[in-house]
Amino acid sequence: MVVLVKVVIFVILWYNISMNNEEVQKGRHRPSDHPVDKLESDPLPPSLEEAEAEYFADMAFDDRLEVLLKNESPTYLAHFSHQTTAHQDGFVTSYFKTNSAVPHEFVFDDAIEIIEEDAFSYTLTGLLQRLPRRLDVDMTITPEDDSSDRITVHSDKDNPHLFYLSKENRSHDADLDIIDERGLFTLLCQLGGANKQSVDTAMDGLAALKQDKPSLMRAHIEDVWQRLADEHGTKETIYELIHEVKQPVDENHPEKIKLFRKETETKDKTLIELLLEHATESPEFDIEESYCLKLVFEHTSEKNVEKTAEKVIVSGISPKLIGLSASRKSRGRITKLDIDTITIKELFVNWFDEIVAA
Repeated sequence: MVVLVKVVIFVILWYNISMNNEEVQKGRHRPSDHPVDKLESDPLPPSLEEAEAEYFADMAFDDRLEVLLKNESPTYLAHFSHQTTAHQDGFVTSYFKTNSAVPHEFVFDDAIEIIEEDAFSYTLTGLLQRLPRRLDVDMTITPEDDSSDRITVHSDKDNPHLFYLSKENRSHDADLDIIDERGLFTLLCQLGGANKQSVDTAMDGLAALKQDKPSLMRAHIEDVWQRLADEHGTKETIYELIHEVKQPVDENHPEKIKLFRKETETKDKTLIELLLEHATESPEFDIEESYCLKLVFEHTSEKNVEKTAEKVIVSGISPKLIGLSASRKSRGRITKLDIDTITIKELFVNWFDEIVAA
């Protein structure tokens, strides 16, 4: 009912504003000068269903959510393919072998000669999250010509300044390197095309400006990571929130509201995916009952391109989103929900309001 009250107030305000604007319009000589004149001059308020649908459709772009997410540390997923000639110096030479060539044109007198330079072609897939005191990294670099010779890089969970770089099919410990923030920064820059000498010069410049502290290096690494994904493939920015309901219906059955927002950017378009779940736990039976809403929007038009809702009962209590876990969902009992039913909308709108107001 809280939502219905909100919507009724919205309808009344809309109606009053429309009526006031209609009076203003009467004094104009050209009422169609502006695109919104017709809307403002319409004396009829939107229906209750239309007003609620508008509120429902704007969830992913709600100002309160944007403010809340600014205080969170997003996870950046990257997937891209690239070719670099800047891999031939430094410790990376033992990992990145040439597997392609880049042609360069050279002009000699009146003749043009093409000279090929050895290069390393690869695909990178992984995630990065910058936290207050550490950087979580987990990525795989796959050579174009040999997927079995993959290289992995991941964070040391015990030391926030160290990262392990190794061949996935390594046969001895010599194939393992431990690098710090500077080493990871160098690695990403070289994968982007900068040679080691250029990176060393940049590092000297950062040191002179006192911009080479670990906390600042983590920010520089995040920036290079995003640039590589933006220029050569796909980047996903993910936020996850979990809110404990303070007054559950039954204190013996804890309730959580979980929200997941993912923005996928490519050169052609941007998609925003919003998952909202309300989960009720039954510890005595070790089951979780979740109402799951999924909305997908095209960012350029804010057009809703996908809208689904389900009720899922699954064994095994977990804070993870059922909507993102295919294995959990496959073990559950799924009931499709009619997302156009006003009572279903009320549930999700109320849960959304609660988590963004937490």
